[in-house]
Parts: sequence; C-alpha cells; structure tokens
Amino acid sequence: MEDMGTAAVFALLMAFVSGTLVFEALPASSPAVLWAIALPVLLATLWGMRRRRNAAWGLCLVALLLGGIRGSIATFPGADDYRRVARLRDVAGTVVSYPTRGGARVTFDLALDALPWCLRVTCDGLAPEALGILYGDRLRVRATGRAPSQDVGFDYRAYLARRGILGTMWVDDPTQIEHLGEAEGGLLRLGDAARQWVFRRLDRLLSPEAADFARALLFAERSGLSEEIEEAFSRTGLMHLLAISGLHLGVLLAGLWGALRAIGTRPCVAYPIVACGVLAILWIVGPRVSLVRAAMMFGFLGAGSVLVDFGLILRRWVSPFRALAAAAIVIVALRPTAWMDVGFQLSFAATAGILVAFSPGIGLAARLRRIGAERGVVGKAVRWICALLLASGAAQASTAPFIAYHFESIHPFALLANGLAIPLVSLTLWGGVVTIALLATPAAGGGAVLFEALLQAVAGLVRWLGRIPGSSFTVSPETGIWIGGLVLFLGAVATYGSGGSSWIWKSTSIGSREPLERPGRAPRGGRGAEA
Repeated sequence: MEDMGTAAVFALLMAFVSGTLVFEALPASSPAVLWAIALPVLLATLWGMRRRRNAAWGLCLVALLLGGIRGSIATFPGADDYRRVARLRDVAGTVVSYPTRGGARVTFDLALDALPWCLRVTCDGLAPEALGILYGDRLRVRATGRAPSQDVGFDYRAYLARRGILGTMWVDDPTQIEHLGEAEGGLLRLGDAARQWVFRRLDRLLSPEAADFARALLFAERSGLSEEIEEAFSRTGLMHLLAISGLHLGVLLAGLWGALRAIGTRPCVAYPIVACGVLAILWIVGPRVSLVRAAMMFGFLGAGSVLVDFGLILRRWVSPFRALAAAAIVIVALRPTAWMDVGFQLSFAATAGILVAFSPGIGLAARLRRIGAERGVVGKAVRWICALLLASGAAQASTAPFIAYHFESIHPFALLANGLAIPLVSLTLWGGVVTIALLATPAAGGGAVLFEALLQAVAGLVRWLGRIPGSSFTVSPETGIWIGGLVLFLGAVATYGSGGSSWIWKSTSIGSREPLERPGRAPRGGRGAEA
C-alpha cells in the first residue's frame, strides 16, 4: 500500500506537468471550461473515495485539468513583444530580484510599469556600492533594449521567457540609472540589505579572489569567478558545489539538528528551530529553485515528523519520496515551465537518486548501519566515508543523463572528485557561516583568515582535479538518452534483484530511517506501528 501511495503522488505530479504542457496553447476562455470539467470530476472522485473505491484515475484526471488551467493562464512573449523591446530606450519599473554582483558588474530584474514583463538589466564596469540598488527599488533606466539571442546550443530567449523576462539592457554609465524611490519591498528588501552588508564586509576581510569565491560558494553568485577556476569546476563535474542546493542546506541543517538533539531537544521542538534556520537561509540567499526545493522537502518532512511526535499521524505516512513529489508540484504550480529548466531537472534527479540509493529496497543503508555498529569508532568513520561515496555516486548517476544531454559532456572521475571535494567544501561552508556570524565582532578578522585558507584549499583541490587527463569528455546529446536508459535499468536490477520492494521510509527525524514491515508480517509494537 505504501508503494502504491508514493506511486500515486508521482502520478499526480506527472499528470499536473502533462496538463501544463498540453493545455498551455488553449484560448483564453479555456480555464473556465476546464474548471467546469474539473469540479464534477473532483466531486465524483471524493464520492468514490468515501465508498472505498479506487480513485487514482479520477485524481490524476483532476491533476491533469488543474495543470491545464495553470498552463493556459501562463503568458509568454510573442514576436511583436520582441520587436517592441528593441525600440525601448527609457523605461521605469521596480527591482524584483536580489541584484547579483561579481567584480564590477551588477545584474537585476526590473518589472516594467508599461509592460507586463521584466527586463534583465546588467550594469557593467560600475562599482556596486556606488549604485546602491536593493530589492524593491523604483528605478528609471535609460539604455537600449535588446531581444535575447536564440543560439542552437542554448535558447537564451526561451530561458528568460520562462521567467517572465522579455529582454535585456546593458548600462555602463551611472547617470543612465535614476532612483525614483522605494517600493514596498518588505522582508525581501531587508534580506537583500543584509546580504549586501555581508558582501561588503567580506570584501574588506578577504582578498578579491577569495571574496568572489566566497560569494559563489555561499550565495551561488558566480559572475565574479575567474574563468580558470570556473572551468576547473566544470571539467571535474563539481559545478553543483557552486549552486546553492540540498547539499549546502543539508550540511548546515545537519549540524544544527545534531547540536539540538545532542542537548536532548525533542523533534517537535527541534524541527521549528531548524525551520527558522531554513527560512533565514532563504531570506538572505534568495528564492533559488534548488534551495526552494530543498526547503520544501524539509518543510513537508518536518511537519509530518512533528505530527508523528504528537501522535496525530502514523510514521509510515511520512516519506521523503512523497515530499520530493509534493515540492515539485508546488514549484510547477507557481511556475509551470520550471520543469523545463536544466537546474530543476538536475536538482530533482540528484535528490531522487540519493533517496533511491539509501532506500530499504536497495539494502545498502542497512549494510552501512551494520558497519558502524560492529566496528566502533573506526566503523563509524568507514560508514561515513561509504555513505558519502554512495550519495555522491547516486547523485552523479542520476544527473549524468541530463548533463550529457544538455551540456554534451561526461565526467568519468566525478565520483572521485566529489569524494575528495565534498568533505572539504562542507568544512568550508561551516567556516563561512561562522565567519558571517562574527562579522559584527572584533573576532571577524580571525574567522576570515581561517575561512580564506579553506577557500584556497578548495580552489587548489579543484584545480588539481581539473588537470587530471580525461576528467571530461565531449559526447553527443543522444548519449544522454542512452545513459538515462542504462541508469534506469541498473536501478531496477538493484532494487528487484535484492528482493526488496518498498522504497518508503518511516521516520520521526532527519537522521532516523528504518524500513516498513513487508506485507504478511505482523507489525512491531509502539506508537504509530498500527495499520
């Protein structure tokens, strides 16, 4: 039943995504028609559920129609809009993104007053401090609008259109930007102000190269990185370390969670505290897709675990697979074309691969636990290393098809590179967090010295890995499809060949996972073990 429940959630996700794709080109009157169909189907499905009838197909049909409604109301620029953007010379609007910066370049999205679109404005060769642009600022920009390019390898126009961005503007003179006042930025404006304050302090305490690397590692702002170090990350398959994702959030939250549990804090209390940490990271870093996905997964699992701790639901209802699917549904509901972005695909594929690798159906997690239990401190160290390699290998295997398809490359030594880099990067992340916490104190200088040493160690390791012959090979996009089929086949063999059938975890905490009982066995006693 649990496998069926998880499969049903993923079926709802696929139905919703299919609806956004199939119905996005329908006429403007279609949402009302789809609502008129969806409501009776939903009522009939609920009636069937009350009578204990199979309602999976009805729910999938409702999800398909709701996806169609969401897709049909989404708007995208047309040919006339792109011709119009080329005539823009003077625009006014509101800054609706956290401005990114690197060296002497600042980029932000400006929501236009005269058009229902945004422009991506890049200020080149200007000091960020002199511009003083924050989220929510009202600006007038005098520059030439440009329609984004449509290259064969990467359609930048479609990429921006999926984010509601019509075109671009380049500014190289501060007189081209006029501040018109402050809009209602609210908490996001305060978060951007805190983020830029951190940037200014790091610029004073770190060398220019280290400050740019710190912004890339802690805030995913790569525009200031040198081409040499960015190319080294790309050649070694370590670019995911420069994108704020579940790895970064997991490293930080694991430390906070472990500290809270070490002092005896109950999960129902620890989860809200950790949730505040998640919100603080989102508030300062900004709502990036990979970070939002990780935060939503934590939110679903955390809320479920708190309800389990209070005895309101069963432990077997809390599943990371369901949380992953639910997070995907929410993100696609907010932005129907999000699933088409390579960042979305890589983020969810990596997470799904790690969940599968550690699922009871594979059986590797149980073997790792036995290693730690049988051999004391040495066994725990071996278990930690093996778990790290397993997670890295699973993430690399699940993302390899997408990397080969979109970027036309494969990285044979990615497992080795990740196994060496992730522990050092984890330590560096915590060094950065401690340094940021000390920025307003006299001890900030000492923390910055240690943090810069860790950053230099990471950069040196990545450069060394990038010089290994054969660290990257160019392939055709079709190779990605072949690799994807191979990964699915090997995953099926590993799952069903091991005799396991359940991919569901029951858990009351992030760090406690055990398999459910198989059908036909009596459930173990204890709260939440009943059927």
